[in-house]
Amino acid sequence: MMFEEIKSFLKKEGFDEAAITPHTLLIDNLGIDSTEMVDLCCKLSKLYSITLHPGAFNSIAELITAIESLRNNKHRTSVTEGIRLDVSRTEITPVINKGGLIHVLISPKTVQSTKLILGTVQLKPGEELAAHFHTYSEESVYVCSGKGCITVAGRSIGLFPGTAVLIPAGSAHSITNNGLETLEMVFASAPPAPEGKAGDNLIAGKQTGD
Repeated sequence: MMFEEIKSFLKKEGFDEAAITPHTLLIDNLGIDSTEMVDLCCKLSKLYSITLHPGAFNSIAELITAIESLRNNKHRTSVTEGIRLDVSRTEITPVINKGGLIHVLISPKTVQSTKLILGTVQLKPGEELAAHFHTYSEESVYVCSGKGCITVAGRSIGLFPGTAVLIPAGSAHSITNNGLETLEMVFASAPPAPEGKAGDNLIAGKQTGD
């Protein structure tokens, strides 16, 4: 479909229809010079409401790929219009009822995410993140700095910078900072709990939201 559109366009521009195939090289086969290439890009940009740059393609097949890619990117951008995509930790009120500081950065409440929750955990030396489990979500944690220990369903795993740990849904887990500096981690869980449901539960029975 796109090839036929480009073929019709080039034909109207005065190029030999018989020479136009998907493998046709615009410079070598059609003899388009640099000035004509700029003019061609301007016309195609206007035709498809994109910004097409000379040098992004050599053949007609590459030209078609470039146009389709730019059109798809434009569509993806329009989908995100009006939706906040970024958030700073300084904007977030930390969760403190499980121990340490937990900042939930990416969530349905902050940036309207629908399939993921992401945040950070900070534990000072000797602090512990209380045992809890996620009813609906599996979770992973990644250690940025510091040292500690995570217990997942009774299994203890050492935490060091660069360590990542998977926590299956429903598995009780707790984290202790047994080092000499602040333990900083990034966590991500998916999917979020259904609306109106508490998916994060302290072992003591107190529900803590997401």
